[in-house]
Amino acid sequence: MRKKLYFHHLLLGMAIFMGSCSENEDSIPANPGDAISFSAATPQSRTYYSEWLQLDWEEYDQIGIYSAEANALDADINKPKNAVYEITNIYKDEPGHYHHADFEAVGDDRLKWGSYNDHTFYGAYPAERIETYPNEGDMKGMFEMKYMTNQVCSVSSLTSPYKTTPDMKNAYMVAKNTLPPTSDKHVLLTFRPVMTTLQINVTAGSTGSDIGTGIIPGPTTITGVSVIMPRALNNGEFLYDVDNGYLKEGSVLDDTKESVFVSFNNNNGERYIKLNAEEKISFLVFLPPVLMDVSRGDTAKLRIHTTGYQNYVIPMNGNLQQEYKFDIKLPDFDPERIQPNNWMSYMDDKVYVSQLSIPGSYRNLQSIPAGNLLNMGVRALDLRSAGDEMNTIIEEIESFLGKNSQEFVIALCGDGSTVSSTKKIDFKADMTLAEARGSILFINENMSGITFNKDYSEDKYNENEAKYVIDNLRNNVSRAWTVTYCAYDNMPQDIVKSSNKAIYDHIVNTQEGNTGIVMIPYACTENVVGEPEAGKPQLFQTYGDLFTQSIIDCNFKFIHQFANK
Repeated sequence: MRKKLYFHHLLLGMAIFMGSCSENEDSIPANPGDAISFSAATPQSRTYYSEWLQLDWEEYDQIGIYSAEANALDADINKPKNAVYEITNIYKDEPGHYHHADFEAVGDDRLKWGSYNDHTFYGAYPAERIETYPNEGDMKGMFEMKYMTNQVCSVSSLTSPYKTTPDMKNAYMVAKNTLPPTSDKHVLLTFRPVMTTLQINVTAGSTGSDIGTGIIPGPTTITGVSVIMPRALNNGEFLYDVDNGYLKEGSVLDDTKESVFVSFNNNNGERYIKLNAEEKISFLVFLPPVLMDVSRGDTAKLRIHTTGYQNYVIPMNGNLQQEYKFDIKLPDFDPERIQPNNWMSYMDDKVYVSQLSIPGSYRNLQSIPAGNLLNMGVRALDLRSAGDEMNTIIEEIESFLGKNSQEFVIALCGDGSTVSSTKKIDFKADMTLAEARGSILFINENMSGITFNKDYSEDKYNENEAKYVIDNLRNNVSRAWTVTYCAYDNMPQDIVKSSNKAIYDHIVNTQEGNTGIVMIPYACTENVVGEPEAGKPQLFQTYGDLFTQSIIDCNFKFIHQFANK
């Protein structure tokens, strides 16, 4: 599927086209057992996802088709009632084929006429996202599609205003057609869009520059944007009722926050975009068609994910229409109005804390004060070597939580530590975010319910092992936390850089679930002063800022389980 840009607007028709390719002509009946030929009306003139985005079929696009009446003869009775078809021929200007595209079956499975009676066909695009086809039982007229909460836009221009190309496989479409068997005509399917499409235009404000600490980068580094919805799909199941034109009744949870995240991929393979003052980027987000009632406080929010000491959240004051455009002007950076990176505040109370992805700061490789780290999104502090500074750091944590009561902080202490706090609570496997907010969780390596990978020594550290541990956490259903050390004491700067970058690349390109607690060297830090060259100090890139934010972003990319509390 590809997109084209148009500057006129066509209202979306919700009716489903019914008929064959040449409805005005008499048809020759097909015989039961004959293969069914399919064709699609190209969405060029009928189906729009937004006023400027038009969908056209491309060769090899694949569609899933189901019919309860098909494959009914004895010879076909054990064959499935569904099959995958792909676009083979596209007719745009030929008489008799205007806006049509032919399908051919993929593989050996295909649909055949099952009788001389009417057949009803259901289609869905893209076929690869179909989890479950309709049936004549509890899935009558319904497709279950894979719910994509982690979307990627490719940056297609090198300068501002930056243009992007969305992954059109997130532009789900469905079709339905009922007609009698015909041998001389194709079964024509006209697809209509399912998703709510949000066009977001972001313009950067001016920022300060404090490159030496990496706290306030000059340009704004955007790693993605999340749309935080006030309602969620039950168990992450995207069940679409084609007959009625909306999500299955009862499949949406009220008063439950869930987000769809969009990240970027530019021409250099970088998974972020840097915007200087007044530079712009535009992109699309495809959202599930979840109804929101503004009158009862059902308001979606946009969160711009940036590295460092910034927090941009914009309420979307209005009901999301099927096509929606949103312009965002980021505020100028004002050091006196610093907004902490309070990412936990925008997550649902019912999420288990063990499902969270927590960025932590590794001991002995950090010079930024604890309070600043917390303001930049770090939520785990390695205090095993804090010594005489322990009480001071605990006071900084308490001060932070006093001002940011929707967050919580993990303090990793030595086995024999007796440090306490009025905000202390004990970890338990079924703890929810609501129970942890405003508190400090003191943990150590002897606690049950928490797995610690080994704290490496210089000759044992292996970044690939750290990536393996983090990757495997996507299958974690035991509600146990895992702490992964991505460093060792006195780690050389060149190894810090290569290790941080390798694990960061893994998280943004490969990770498909939560990361657990990840202890990062130089967390939140873009550059530090490195070894001098020719007698001059050199700035050394650590990737600590991007690494930290990539872990935070995981909390908004993937589907969570919700407690029934």
